[in-house]
Amino acid sequence: MSSFSFVFSLILAFLFSGCTMDAPLEPRPTLYLATNGDGDGIVLVDGKEVKGNESFLCQPGVEVILEARPGEDSVFAGWNIDEEKEKISVIMDQNHYISAEFNSNL
Repeated sequence: MSSFSFVFSLILAFLFSGCTMDAPLEPRPTLYLATNGDGDGIVLVDGKEVKGNESFLCQPGVEVILEARPGEDSVFAGWNIDEEKEKISVIMDQNHYISAEFNSNL
């Protein structure tokens, strides 16, 4: 692992709970987040705002709380994992590809 990769991993570890420095150095599951639809909205990861498409290395087995918040003129239409609640939890036992869909209500 290059020095840059290691430092970048440490920075990500500090930014998000569940993605900590005590995570093993073996491969860690990645959470890939995206937003879709013609509306506006944000996703919170463990209470921290994420805009657009992001990915996070996480400690294996940790629970991550995701919350969708639609913009003023938008509605939350659901997650791509057949979940309609705005707040969900994901166990990081494998890589997860999750997107929130926001539709315009205009």
